[in-house]
Amino acid sequence: MATPPRLLAYLRRATLGLPRHRRQELWDELEDHLLTRSRHLQASGHSPDAALGQALTELGAPTRVSVGMGRVFQVRPLTFALGLLMASATLLALRPAPAPEVLNVPSPLAAFQDCAGALPSCLTSTPGDVWLQPEEVAAALKRQGVQASVNKNGEVIIIWQEKQITVPTFLTAGGQPFVGAATLTGVLMQVEPRLRVWGYNRMPILQAGSVSLTLSPAQGQMTSAAYYRSLGRVLVGKWMAGVTVKPSSSSDPLHRLTTALAPGEVVMLVTRNADGSVAFDVTPVGTNGRVRLHSPHAQLTLVTTVGELRPTSDPLIPALLVRLTNVPLGTPAPDTVPADLQP
Repeated sequence: MATPPRLLAYLRRATLGLPRHRRQELWDELEDHLLTRSRHLQASGHSPDAALGQALTELGAPTRVSVGMGRVFQVRPLTFALGLLMASATLLALRPAPAPEVLNVPSPLAAFQDCAGALPSCLTSTPGDVWLQPEEVAAALKRQGVQASVNKNGEVIIIWQEKQITVPTFLTAGGQPFVGAATLTGVLMQVEPRLRVWGYNRMPILQAGSVSLTLSPAQGQMTSAAYYRSLGRVLVGKWMAGVTVKPSSSSDPLHRLTTALAPGEVVMLVTRNADGSVAFDVTPVGTNGRVRLHSPHAQLTLVTTVGELRPTSDPLIPALLVRLTNVPLGTPAPDTVPADLQP
């Protein structure tokens, strides 16, 4: 397959000025890294063009790479092998993490089998999330070098980076306790604020330091939708402690926005209601950066900070558009997305 023109241009600039007899070696190393990272991003739901663009952005400006590698290769011939080793180690550190551990998601009927005859009331009395078996979560973490166990209440006890954290159970079905995937994400953020998630059309992937987890695709996009909606609730609760958080309804007014984000990224629209509660909706970005999100309010104005989400009697309601994928989620403030509201 031919090398994409954008990648060729990057490689030419990144290897510019290097000794001719060394340039090809670095060219090959850079190309291999970028194509590998691009394939990894495509597997998580990015388009080929968006995946390559992100891989190039992550590696950095080609002039910076050229200058840095030029310093590495300014060595005597006898020490060239060490210089090449240093260059390879630099790129190796940027390679994607190993394949994530898969957490199986039971079907709704299996998870809620003891709700037979009272399914609606059972579901509405239980905080929404994607439910996982505690033992499987603990086992997946242990396979990645994290100390984890399950106590008698079904809670997952994690000791990681010299901190102890607990993933609580919110649901018991058929005598089996379950922990929520979004709740697990929120707990891991307490230790690793740089935690990121990505993927929608394919299953969400969670990356927190050396920990990499994904959800099984058994339920398809139903799992992705449930996970990101639950994650939205967790994040709003973190940014706005003490408020009541409610998902928007599909019968609420629909808002169309245009962003500069790549298709497959996931965003959340957050608004404040007159009673002080918070409404939110989550969706993946479509073609040309377009998104469609619901809010209880018919007229919105986009703001950039959580503090601007105040209850108001003004017909124009402040709204926050937040990016959920491929950004650190444990930071104190959300990553807001510039967008144009379509009439």
